[in-house]
Amino acid sequence: MNLQLQDIIPVKDILADSGGPAAVVAVLKSLPLSAIVLPFFVLLAVIFLSTSMDSATYILSAIATKELVEGQEPPRWHRMVWGAILATISISLLLIGGLRVIQTSAVVVSVPIFIFYLLLIVSLLRWLKQDFPKA
Repeated sequence: MNLQLQDIIPVKDILADSGGPAAVVAVLKSLPLSAIVLPFFVLLAVIFLSTSMDSATYILSAIATKELVEGQEPPRWHRMVWGAILATISISLLLIGGLRVIQTSAVVVSVPIFIFYLLLIVSLLRWLKQDFPKA
């Protein structure tokens, strides 16, 4: 915000013309030692994405595995299948229409999840009334 207000970098114009990633790169290039900062930012982004996707595939495979005993790891092939599914969905959404399609799909998917959360709240309230009838 300071870069925009001080007329150092036209962040608003870069956002309008080229989008968010170009604005982030422009801001990072304005920092001291930008030759080090930009690759470090990319490395951190890759690490963040990798760990997030690994966690997502682990949870999905653990949920989808039948008869998974406590403390047992889901099969590696099952994690790989979920990783391939998530990667395919992400790449296909990007190829179809870019960020707009991803944002729209996130809104569409959130509606059933919202209904699911409402049901979870009702279930929690019933459970609390059952365990604490006088409270």
